[in-house]
Amino acid sequence: MPYALARKLVASVIMTLVVALTAAMDYPEPLPDFAHPHAPHYPWYQPVNAATTRPVLIIRGGFTDLPWPAAKDDAWLGRRYFGPGYPSVRDYFAQSSGGRVDLTRARESSGVHDDGIVTVDYGLTLAQWEALTDEQMMRHGVNVADPLVDYSAFDRNGDGRLGQDEVVIVVLQSVPFDPGDFTGGCGAARGVSPGPALDGIDLDGRTNVWANSAVNQITLDHEMMHAAFGLDRDFHGYPIHGFDVMGNTCSDGEWYVELNSWHKMHLGWAKPTIVTRDGYYDVPAWDTSDTAFLLYDPDRGTDDYLLVENRWRRPGTYDADVSDNGLAVWRIDESQYYNDAPDAYPIRLQGPCWDYSCTYEAWDASDPATPLRTMDGPWRDGTPGNVAVRMVQEAGPTTRAYFDVPGPGAAVDCFDPYTPTRRREVQVIAGQTADLRLPVQNTSEQAGAVSLGLAGQPEPGWSWSGHTADLDPKAATVGRLLVTTPADAVPGAYRLWPQATWLADPRHASTCDVTVRVVAPPEASWGYASTRALQYQAPIGEAVTLDPSWQWGTWRRDADPAQAGRHATMVRTATGRYTVTLPGLGTTPGVAHAGAGVSWGHIDAAWCQLDSVTRSGADKLLDVACFDGTGTAQNLPFAVWASGPSPGQRPQLLARYQTIGGFGDAVPLVNDDTFNSAAGPVEVRRTGEGRYEVTAVGEVYDATGYARVTALNSARARCRAASVEDTGTALRIGVECTGADFQPRSTPWLLSYTEGVGAHHDPTVPAAYASTTGDPSAPGIDTRRSWSSTGELPTIARTAPGVYDVNYQAVGNPFTYPADLVDVAAVGPQARSCRALSWNSYSYPGRLRIVVHCYDAARRPADAHFAFAYLRAPDRP
Repeated sequence: MPYALARKLVASVIMTLVVALTAAMDYPEPLPDFAHPHAPHYPWYQPVNAATTRPVLIIRGGFTDLPWPAAKDDAWLGRRYFGPGYPSVRDYFAQSSGGRVDLTRARESSGVHDDGIVTVDYGLTLAQWEALTDEQMMRHGVNVADPLVDYSAFDRNGDGRLGQDEVVIVVLQSVPFDPGDFTGGCGAARGVSPGPALDGIDLDGRTNVWANSAVNQITLDHEMMHAAFGLDRDFHGYPIHGFDVMGNTCSDGEWYVELNSWHKMHLGWAKPTIVTRDGYYDVPAWDTSDTAFLLYDPDRGTDDYLLVENRWRRPGTYDADVSDNGLAVWRIDESQYYNDAPDAYPIRLQGPCWDYSCTYEAWDASDPATPLRTMDGPWRDGTPGNVAVRMVQEAGPTTRAYFDVPGPGAAVDCFDPYTPTRRREVQVIAGQTADLRLPVQNTSEQAGAVSLGLAGQPEPGWSWSGHTADLDPKAATVGRLLVTTPADAVPGAYRLWPQATWLADPRHASTCDVTVRVVAPPEASWGYASTRALQYQAPIGEAVTLDPSWQWGTWRRDADPAQAGRHATMVRTATGRYTVTLPGLGTTPGVAHAGAGVSWGHIDAAWCQLDSVTRSGADKLLDVACFDGTGTAQNLPFAVWASGPSPGQRPQLLARYQTIGGFGDAVPLVNDDTFNSAAGPVEVRRTGEGRYEVTAVGEVYDATGYARVTALNSARARCRAASVEDTGTALRIGVECTGADFQPRSTPWLLSYTEGVGAHHDPTVPAAYASTTGDPSAPGIDTRRSWSSTGELPTIARTAPGVYDVNYQAVGNPFTYPADLVDVAAVGPQARSCRALSWNSYSYPGRLRIVVHCYDAARRPADAHFAFAYLRAPDRP
């Protein structure tokens, strides 16, 4: 039984948030500085060197047999390197450093003086240049530029050497593949080989940037990290490509990606938030916030940790071409920084796949390609991580996730990828109870009790009850939260905040939000129609009024005489294809069904299904597709009916399933046409090709009703209810769908189910349903799964293989017209199809005779179990 928890007041929620700001006792105070400026990886790779202005000197030159491209002149280079706005090398580092770094034009006397660009002729052929080592190229470049540059002007500290923080030197060369409009190739950061002092300055061993005239700009940014900020180790071989500028940047074309939080932290350009308590955290976009989160275990030490950023593609920024939208989770092992072994990654992107190796994708739970939501993998050496990123939600400018670090914690998960809001939604009729099933997890390292309740005050007149579960460390369960609405609740969408609480210390709790959609008690909404005579052979495009004597619908009750006087119409759109308009039924949600109609001239395993069900203003449009036994489209008589949610004490289930999907976990159905009168969730689990398990939570069901399933697909398929069972807390219906060859075929479908009331769920109108039982060659009527408004059970006789004669004596309309509709479908696990060949309630008013034909996979008449529903107009007043 649910455990009724004390309601959490707003004040307690505020207290919880305040407590959440304090560090857990296991974390040191003050918290460690993971930038470790006291022990930098390299002398220049630290905050003190990353917050200074420095000049950039560009030396560009061609060869005696290959001049520099004329189109890439000083003005072009100036914009590329020193442009004050996006995109330029200068702007990239101004943005990345938060304004701490300014790369200025170096003083020189070439061309336009002091524009930072020196134009030279290297005085070599391209072949002679390429015969040099990289270091010799760098030496040759600075030597040739010496007459136009006073290197001593950059020696700020007067030590006779040029430090990386005093000037950045870029050596550029022409290449044969760049006529002036090409982008491609790679760059490098290379030392200067020993040589003479220039202007009294020793340049030996300093690091310059080397590139060709075609290199893309992000490669220049990459090399600037080496030359200007002392990142000595290259990260090309690490799986970080597309998420960090220190990945592989060599490519044709321009593209941009930001520095990640690890580099910015070490350079003092960003300071991650160290997570010290379990809970949900909002992670804003990295490129605009420089906000990242660091997860570590104090017992493990500060070498191993996770960094989490929210990467979001945004045109016109330096994350415009990040590999994917979503959370980037970096696993760090600082102890491996100097280890060159191939598997000794000091930094590795943990992607959203089972082994975390998909390093070109971010964590985004709403992306079907990356549905995983938990990163709880081990540290690099294989030992348990003891920290995790859980319950990742959808990508966006702000992304939410639950961070699990050492210490107590309780998590509740409201995320739902199948709703527009990406949070769990449930619809409930005013006065009924919404049954919310939500994942709950103990994120502590100790076993303990976790409760599920509701944070804050609910709406006036609302009440709720939750429950408590004893859970092992890191164990999860599905918690049940019952929310009861008052009968006078105003229809609309209400946001509620479920809360999971660690009962040993209620200060450790987490909340998420759900939407409860309250709807007014609906009026009955239903209707039926069928073709008569040769209407189904009407010319394509011609509007036909279906025989008024063989249709009825709740539009006939409308107070507007014009609406009440309307009739269902049909247009044949192609061979075996029809669009039926049911007046007035588009104003309410619900499902529809189609089947082969009265058909004395077509004794065949024919069937009709629905291609689509749409609304057009006040009307509902049914696109009907009919096929002969081989699955060939054919003009056939047909019958259709539709119904929506309606009041009454008897159970009703309506479901629209559109996801063909793969096997696995149950998918909650949250759409306007899905309705559970018990107010519980409706879920579908695909158990195999063409096989589904539908679960409608609610103790009111007893599995004695009528279930009808219709394929909702332009492809040929027919569906049936293979099983109906009561689990004690829910109704479970097995659905099986096949193609024309009776081989399993996955397809969307529509389902309706009622108990103790007609299939339309209108208790004011006489109706009936029945199901067969026993041996199909000598069947009886299943008294438990049959019902009629008169209390009468039909008789049944098998008159030939697969042919059955069903008769009622008093359930039919006592007036000849308007007439009625019979809907028949095969049931049970055996692959069969059944149809109503005819029904007669007009020869003897009050009596009803139904002739049913059933077929096997070879289209031969074959004994089968079937169920049928009978709908008719209300008795005349």
